[in-house]
Amino acid sequence: MMTILNSVLAGCALASLAFANPIIPENVAMGAREVAATNGMIYVGPITPGGENVTLNGSVEEIHEQIMVLNPAFNPDDFEVVRKFKASGLSRRTINYGCCGPNPGCTPAPYDSWATYSQTTKTEINNPFAGVDYLYNLPGDCNTGPGGVARVSCSYNDAIFFVNTVQATKYASCQYIGQVAQNIIAGCGHEWWEGIVHHWDVNGKECDEQGYCIIVAGSNC
Repeated sequence: MMTILNSVLAGCALASLAFANPIIPENVAMGAREVAATNGMIYVGPITPGGENVTLNGSVEEIHEQIMVLNPAFNPDDFEVVRKFKASGLSRRTINYGCCGPNPGCTPAPYDSWATYSQTTKTEINNPFAGVDYLYNLPGDCNTGPGGVARVSCSYNDAIFFVNTVQATKYASCQYIGQVAQNIIAGCGHEWWEGIVHHWDVNGKECDEQGYCIIVAGSNC
């Protein structure tokens, strides 16, 4: 059976746009742990096929819980945008990301905390990157509000951040955020073995010329 890590890595090799390097606000450059206390992500989109948009706030996991309360019958595959995304195969594109750590040729990102993943050959210990799958299953858009930093997902002290680098509200497809995060996990990570335990560390960012960055880094959660 394919592990969560392997499935993430398989998808990671496939996606993202070419990115520029916008100016990062000072509070973002201080390190991922210091932006962890910022507001959650804002979701704007439908929760029923053909229904009106709703606005929800929190991590992607919390937003999923809110959706299930409002619509217990919620099924991502009922939405055409989700079906098309999953069927697209995440077309391969050229990427330009910054990384921290031992990968040769990586430009250090201004985030000093590592996201970590560990599993044995038989038993998965944790899955800090499940937020990617939650993002793939949201049929709407995500944003942080003007000039904000949203902690999109956090589990096992590993987080995905959505950073708005301009003083204007920026929207991005939630699926696109997941796509970029997945790309960072593959492109900026390194792995090693300790006995039968397989470890994986990742710390990096991708910035879009439209005025936002996606970061994968350690955080307190």
